[in-house]
Amino acid sequence: MKVKMITVIVLILALSGLVGCAEKKYPEDAVALVNGVIINEQEIEKEIAERKMVIAIGEKIRSLEANSLTPKEALIQSLNITEDEFNSEQIRYIESTERATSKLLSSNEAFNILLREEIYYQEAVKQGYEVSVDEAKQILVESNKVSNEVLNDDEEVLRKQNEITKSITDIYKQYGFESEEDYLNQRIDKSAQAMTISRMKGQFSKVITDKLPDSDGVQLSMDISNSWDDYGEFLLDKSKVKVLNTKYSTELYGKPWGYGLLDLK
Repeated sequence: MKVKMITVIVLILALSGLVGCAEKKYPEDAVALVNGVIINEQEIEKEIAERKMVIAIGEKIRSLEANSLTPKEALIQSLNITEDEFNSEQIRYIESTERATSKLLSSNEAFNILLREEIYYQEAVKQGYEVSVDEAKQILVESNKVSNEVLNDDEEVLRKQNEITKSITDIYKQYGFESEEDYLNQRIDKSAQAMTISRMKGQFSKVITDKLPDSDGVQLSMDISNSWDDYGEFLLDKSKVKVLNTKYSTELYGKPWGYGLLDLK
């Protein structure tokens, strides 16, 4: 009888150990797992703060540049229509553009941006488009070199750019950065991620153009952008996403994707 009892106790302890192993512990601020990669609340807070900074910079630049337009105003002007005349695809293009650039974000919207960035990034790495941090640094150096050469060729443009730089540097400082250069250096890993995604998006644009109805100009750009959003949600559906914090949830904005997984190599 005693032997049986010991056996039962050992079995219970063994099973308890297995359950303990199965219940993985995550950091307290972990919000979600995306194919094993953690998104945490600190990243979400940074995304929200960065968006506020970008909006402030955009507003400052528009105040210094005559006839500067918001994305919505630019679309209205390019299509020569009023906002009341937007169709559903134009509306979702505008909403997507604003959500990605000029809209103050809720915590859940910021989470969904980070979620999609991680999914696009992982797919881009699989497709062979990874940009290393060192490569990203070099790209930024080359970009600055080209920009400076262009500016130095025109004194008036250089004067105007210096005025803008001084104004937006004050905004960067409000958010804890010494300058635009300091901001880019502190987030170089995000720049490398963005460049990786951008390379895949360039190939995506070429591939999807052949599948879309004939169009050009603004209409083609809009169709590609909406298709990119749809493809992102297709990849999201195929990914292993585990939301760990009930304050957050995935949001869907697009339409069903009908072309399957694309070979973008």
